[in-house]
Amino acid sequence: MKLVYDASSLDTANRLQRSSTMGKFRNKKNFKNRSKSNGQWTQDRVVGFTKTNDKLFDFYKKQGLIPEGEWDQFVETLKKDLPVSFRIQGCHKDREILQQELKERFIAPIAASGDAGAFEPKPLPWYYGAYQTPMSRSEVRSHPTLAALHNFLVTEAELGNVSRQEAVSMIPPLLLKPEAHHLGDTRRVAQADGRGFSKLEMEESGDVLDVCAAPGSKTMQLIEMQHETDPNPSGFIIANDVDKKRSYLLCHQVLKRMKVMKPGWFEFHLTITLFQSANCVVICEDGALMPNLKAADDSVLKFDRVLCDVICSGDGTLRKNPDIWPKWTPQEGLGLHKLQLSIARRSVQQLKVGGLLVYSTCSMNPMEDEAVVAQLLREAKGALRLVDAHPRLPGLKASRGVSQWKVFDRDMNEYATAADIPAEGPLTRALTASMWPPSEEEAKEMNLHHVMRLLPHQQDTGGFFVALIERVAEDADDEERRVGARAPAHKRQNMFKDEPFTFLQKDDERWDDLKSYYGIADSFPYENLFNRLIEGDNARQLFYVNEGVKQFIVDDEKVCMKVANKTQKLLNKVEKVRYRISQEGVDYLHRFMSNQKMRIPKEDMLILLRAAGKQDEKGVKALVDMELLQSKTELRTLKSGSVVLYVDETRPICAWIGQRTAAPYIGKEERIHHLRLLGEDVDSMEAIEKTKRKQKAMEAREAAWAEKAKEDEATGAAIKGEDIEVEGGDEAEEKQVKRIKLDESADELKAEDEDSGNFSMRSELLGFGVATDGQLGIRTSENEVSAPEHIVGAPCGHDGCTVVDVAAGEKHTVFLAEDGKLWSVGGNDVGQLGRGDSSQGSFTIYPVPPPTSSKFVQISAGRAHTAAITEDGRLFVWGCNVHGQCGVKGAAKWEKPKRVQELNEVIQVACGPDHTIVLTESGRIYTFGQQHDGACLQEPQEVKEFIGMPIVSVHAGGRHWGALTASGTVVVWGKNEHGQLGTNDTMFRSRPTVLASLSEMKVVDIALGDSHSLFLTSDGRVFACGADEFGQIGSGKRTEVNSTPKAVMDLMGMHVTRIAAGRIHSMVAAGGRVYSFGLNSSGQLGQGHTRNLLTPRPIESLDHVTKLFVGWDQSFVLRAAGVADLISGPSVDRKSIRSLQWDGEAEKMLNDKVELIGQLESVFSSLSSINASFLYKDDRRFSVSSSNTGIALDDAMEYFNALANASVKDRKTLMDLCADMLDMSLFSGEIQPRQYMHPECLRIFLIVPWLDFFVHPTVEIAKTFHVKFCGQMADVKEEQMDCLNQWWLDVPVRHFRRLVVGLVAGLQVLIDERVQDVQALETLLSALSLLHSLNGASDRISHDTFYINNLSSIVDIKQDYVRWVQAELSQKQTQFFFMKYPFIMNGIAKEELLHVDSKIQQQARFFLLFKNGNSFHPIKSIPIFQNATMDTNLSIPVSFRGMNTRIVVGDPYFAINVCRDTILDDTLKALLEEHPLKMQKPMRVTFKGEEAEDHGGVRKEFFMIIFEKLLNPDFGMFTENEESRLSWFSGVPGDESSFSLVGILTALAVYNEILVPFPFPLAMFKLLLRRELTLEDLTELAPTEGRGLQSLLDYEGDDVEEVFCLTFTISFSMLGDNFTVPLKEDGENIPVTNSNRQEYVNLYVLERMSKGPHGQVAIQSQRFCDGFRSIVADHVLGLFQPREFMELVVGNENYDWTLFRKNMQYKGVYHAGHPTIVAFWDAFFELSLDERKAFLQFLTGTYRLPVHGFTGFQSAIQPCASHLLPVAHTCFNLLDLPDMPDKKEQLRRLRVSIEQPTGFSLV
Repeated sequence: MKLVYDASSLDTANRLQRSSTMGKFRNKKNFKNRSKSNGQWTQDRVVGFTKTNDKLFDFYKKQGLIPEGEWDQFVETLKKDLPVSFRIQGCHKDREILQQELKERFIAPIAASGDAGAFEPKPLPWYYGAYQTPMSRSEVRSHPTLAALHNFLVTEAELGNVSRQEAVSMIPPLLLKPEAHHLGDTRRVAQADGRGFSKLEMEESGDVLDVCAAPGSKTMQLIEMQHETDPNPSGFIIANDVDKKRSYLLCHQVLKRMKVMKPGWFEFHLTITLFQSANCVVICEDGALMPNLKAADDSVLKFDRVLCDVICSGDGTLRKNPDIWPKWTPQEGLGLHKLQLSIARRSVQQLKVGGLLVYSTCSMNPMEDEAVVAQLLREAKGALRLVDAHPRLPGLKASRGVSQWKVFDRDMNEYATAADIPAEGPLTRALTASMWPPSEEEAKEMNLHHVMRLLPHQQDTGGFFVALIERVAEDADDEERRVGARAPAHKRQNMFKDEPFTFLQKDDERWDDLKSYYGIADSFPYENLFNRLIEGDNARQLFYVNEGVKQFIVDDEKVCMKVANKTQKLLNKVEKVRYRISQEGVDYLHRFMSNQKMRIPKEDMLILLRAAGKQDEKGVKALVDMELLQSKTELRTLKSGSVVLYVDETRPICAWIGQRTAAPYIGKEERIHHLRLLGEDVDSMEAIEKTKRKQKAMEAREAAWAEKAKEDEATGAAIKGEDIEVEGGDEAEEKQVKRIKLDESADELKAEDEDSGNFSMRSELLGFGVATDGQLGIRTSENEVSAPEHIVGAPCGHDGCTVVDVAAGEKHTVFLAEDGKLWSVGGNDVGQLGRGDSSQGSFTIYPVPPPTSSKFVQISAGRAHTAAITEDGRLFVWGCNVHGQCGVKGAAKWEKPKRVQELNEVIQVACGPDHTIVLTESGRIYTFGQQHDGACLQEPQEVKEFIGMPIVSVHAGGRHWGALTASGTVVVWGKNEHGQLGTNDTMFRSRPTVLASLSEMKVVDIALGDSHSLFLTSDGRVFACGADEFGQIGSGKRTEVNSTPKAVMDLMGMHVTRIAAGRIHSMVAAGGRVYSFGLNSSGQLGQGHTRNLLTPRPIESLDHVTKLFVGWDQSFVLRAAGVADLISGPSVDRKSIRSLQWDGEAEKMLNDKVELIGQLESVFSSLSSINASFLYKDDRRFSVSSSNTGIALDDAMEYFNALANASVKDRKTLMDLCADMLDMSLFSGEIQPRQYMHPECLRIFLIVPWLDFFVHPTVEIAKTFHVKFCGQMADVKEEQMDCLNQWWLDVPVRHFRRLVVGLVAGLQVLIDERVQDVQALETLLSALSLLHSLNGASDRISHDTFYINNLSSIVDIKQDYVRWVQAELSQKQTQFFFMKYPFIMNGIAKEELLHVDSKIQQQARFFLLFKNGNSFHPIKSIPIFQNATMDTNLSIPVSFRGMNTRIVVGDPYFAINVCRDTILDDTLKALLEEHPLKMQKPMRVTFKGEEAEDHGGVRKEFFMIIFEKLLNPDFGMFTENEESRLSWFSGVPGDESSFSLVGILTALAVYNEILVPFPFPLAMFKLLLRRELTLEDLTELAPTEGRGLQSLLDYEGDDVEEVFCLTFTISFSMLGDNFTVPLKEDGENIPVTNSNRQEYVNLYVLERMSKGPHGQVAIQSQRFCDGFRSIVADHVLGLFQPREFMELVVGNENYDWTLFRKNMQYKGVYHAGHPTIVAFWDAFFELSLDERKAFLQFLTGTYRLPVHGFTGFQSAIQPCASHLLPVAHTCFNLLDLPDMPDKKEQLRRLRVSIEQPTGFSLV
């Protein structure tokens, strides 16, 4: 038999009490840990609690256990709450079903919820069936998205199907499992108890001892593992705990809940059976003094496995036991070391040779870890060895052990060696030599690096230590080292008294009754049934144990142990039948039964289980009418009484049946579990159970408080905060009178309000809360004022109280009056009253001696310091300065106001307990005092991240800060241990962070407490986050961490106008009423009592409240008129940062030049001020994002246009000023655009372009401003650049055009002036490239807006193109080329480049022919520029390999010889016979039988004729729309290669500079440029069709389906046939509606234009494009916009006939004034437009003009014989005009000539 022993523990009850302070046995509901403060009972650890301990951090830093680079992460993680982890029971038969249910019903919905604050559990990589979520237990319990999961865990945990325990505590048993064959499945492991010795599994069967087992989660695993391979193991588990109460808790936790899976072969198939464990015994013994266990032969038992998980200081549990934070010192580890060593010694003594022991602690302290292990190894003298634990769990991250550490005492004094132990004193006994690290030689032998230390940050767990030890030999000295019992075990048996165990005997009549009634088989071991009464007949319950347990109980006296409880309850006694079957035992017993059990239908089982949770109107458990069951007949064959029913025999339930009714005997959790397995939705049931649990817990708390109150009353203690106020005695009467007067005052105000819509009332200030030091300004004998009372001494005037601001510290209060004077009251121990001394404070309000004649406008107070701002922006501070919170060096306190000299133009100040934050008029933020990390700033230090942010307010909390922008963006930073920053985690933020979760909430005010935060929105909602242990965020739950801002539900439906936060309490105002919540220990909630409030409750005596002022633990309210007019916002009017606004009065603005100049200077010198300018005056200013700029750009436009309309002199002055100031702000370099924290910083890029100099720049402005402006844009980080890009796409077109025009103007100036600064050019061009890309996606402005029209006249773009191609071929693209930015080139320039490229390709053919001997060899690229140079004007000679010659080799042209009658066939044949590369040579055309030589004219006519025939509808390739007269692909199936040839011909025309008379819409050229077709393209081709679709989109009604009656189909007509095609699957049955009409239009256009009937248009258009691109390269096409390319191919008809005449050249005797020429032009201008176009056709071969029109159009007139008709040489655009000055004759001959038939002959 293999034995496993778990041996750890507490030596006695006093050890238990000591350990409770370490957190290991802490009871969170233990009311003994509560303290009384002012009558309010609270947990000590909450008040003023911070998760920090300098000694702890210092200790671990000096030990060097954490790598330096991981220290911050270690500390950060240690301060977070422990995440939730749990596991599915390892041997449960429904394990896989539950895992599937968990994944599908709970984990998957959480993952898909999109809730940023909810995290689904994920499997632990090193433990199958175990899961962990980063959320803490309180978060899982309270988060609505995880409600269903939490209910599931609670239900299944109650049944033992799920175990909720810390992840690291699962590790030790895993290490003790040496081989997989022990249990057969390495995924299933056992786990020991966290407080004691737990015994692990055996190979087959064995006995397990868990010495300190309660509460039992690990004992459950032990039982699981014992049952994994044996359905009824002969071994047993002894679960021990020194405390009897916890022993019975263990019985509940383990024995009641525990179910294990028993595989066994019955009949001929595998049956899986569940049963409560029958092999576990619970005993009560001291683990450290555990006597030897004896075997049957009286020999001492030794164990194969021992798990020694000892008591420790618990610093590894800081994440779940925060009480340890303030208490921890190195002394804790020193004090436990000896105890831990003694426990470990006793453990190894019970380990057999070859056995393994795990020593573990939940401490990271080497004194408790490696020091103990080292001493064990040292004493064992080779009998023990360390086994390397790390390889056994490959998925687990852990640090290795250390061989060196340092010993410190309580005060962190180091003791280098044991010799340093003091001879006398407390340390003499506390320190022992075993605490010091081993020598170098010992360390080599011990291999301490084999141990495992788990640090919290390594995988988000608690801290833990594990060592795996093997006994390799017996140790003769074991018994000598054994810890002797201080008293014999048998003398300690009187710890408690229990009834003996009485087993059934063979002649027991009870068994005969049971056997016959239930038909129990003879094989059932009934002698293992027992009860615990001496008189057996009176026993109401029978329990079952296996043989091993029975023998242990029988031998109890022999081993001197007391058995606290038993194992499996099998039967319960009832009235009619001796015993009914217990649900706990039915899983085991029913398989032995033959009577009283039955399979029933699933439907019947559901009826029974549903009824199990119901009660009748009298509260009696409801019974099920038998008639409702399908199996009623079969059930009535059974005897009335206890039965076993099942649907699946593996899941039986106990029930009771009569003749008419039936009822299941099953617990609520078991019922829910069975319903879940039957497929029932149990979410609502679990929610109801959760509500019941909460109610029960609340009642228990109230009962405990009541009991405590009674105890205090009995001892004469004064209890405050009772529900009923005592109405007796003078003081009580005085309080009641004050309250009545307050109520009467409120009634008067209400009556006055009702009688007059416009009345004047006297303002009054009231206060309540702590009054110990007079901080309320109220003289009272009590320490607090719990109901609102008038502040009689507050400054007053004719209309009542004149206080406009109140600042309250811990002991003092300062008041600011309307006249700008300050008053103070309260404690003055550090001069916080500002009266020039630090003497005793006062209960009377006195004025603060003014340090200046200027008025004060705002005040704030910290714990013991005060800050005040004057109207001229000076900051004065006084009071405590220990942490630098006054910002003035030189003293620890300032007793009178002291100016902070470094700060000017201050407009706001906020004080935390020991720190201060200020905001200046330019939007700069400075802080000083104690920071979040404990560092102290003695002087103001700027928070640079806010440069550029339009901040409107700053706020200070305990150790966290907040800032609010003009558009409601919340920025937070500082400590975050309670989630007070609202960042959905508890990580501190050392730098400001935008609170994304509130970005859409329109926040207008922030209030920060010590560790909580409130946020007020413009619509009157309040969001809160942070600590809520006292209700300070109003959630209704006592939780320590709330990291996501959530709406305060009890305030929903109200319009809150004011918020305020004290240290641990909060107040809001709505409709003039005040609602308070949170800590109320000093009456600071004003409710008349001192009970805390978890949710907002109104202060009944208050109304007409306009302002709230909340300080440390005191509160003030100001009552006045005007409540109805209040809007949500701060209680005190704040001065805002400078900004510009447009009021529409341009003349007034320009007349006050001094004011205007000052305003422009101050605003443009601050990025924040610029970005705060021109905000919308309504809610549109909020929620700035990619879809909202928050500013009224038209106001900016009007404002700067007004400046532009000033006189020339004034305009220059103003613009120069703005440019200079922008150079100091935007271009200062203080902050880079990539550091901007929010899109609000980007508004400057929208505002600045409206400055006049932006669109009218000088060269200097372009270089110093435009270039820098573009550089700033380029430096914006990607995600914010996306936002800026979207703004430019969304703002009205005029603003986008203004930006582009301005940048183009700057570029134009640089180009005009031939500026050689390449970097400047590239910076501007890159910015324009970005804007052009944005415009290309939306066509917001015309592409010609980007043109530099004179570029080709200034820059040799042809040479630039050649160099660019060379760089492309050589892959050297680092040089600057204008070709990288083709969008700035107009159509003329691009046409030149296309022709240059065509000539390059044509010339390349020459070189190929020369180089390859007239033979053709295809190549991938043309290496022409590597070996030759060329004249970009394409004149030859060409230098090639040193030769200067004209190359005429072979045929340099692509020649086509055609007959007019067979022109199509001849052309197609010629194209098919040539390779596309040869077609790139210059083209020559010859018409057979005609003598003309092709100098261009023949080519022109050739293309005119060929395309006229190809585009003829009769030819079948293209169809013409009758309305637009434009053509498109026919979609008629045919020869696809024909379309390729048309594409090639089109490309040849382009390559040879021939305009093609294409009747195609713009869509054709979009296809060639790979652009998407749109509805506009369809409208151009088929106007009626397109307009119909547009009307569908424009229809404003919501009845599109009824009005248009369309489905997702399209109709085609082809060759006389009409047919319909669905636009999507099942489109015939999908109606077009309001919601899907855009999709319909998109699909319609796609099908109509791009696909066509049966996809033929797609095929034909693709063939056409392929043919075209085989001639014209894509890189050239990419230069063009669609319309530019269209004009290049087909020309345009932009005729300027005057320019035509002006550019005409004359030859011979002709000149512009020649009579014949005058007569000619007179005749020409009498021609109609069509006749003039015909003349162009006659002269040039086409009536269309090139892209540049008549500009640069070359044509000439030369004289000929007077008797001839005019003759045109189309190759040269040359006209032979007869010398004849007669206009009429000229006109006649012109008309004859232009009507002449086509053809060529030599003239």
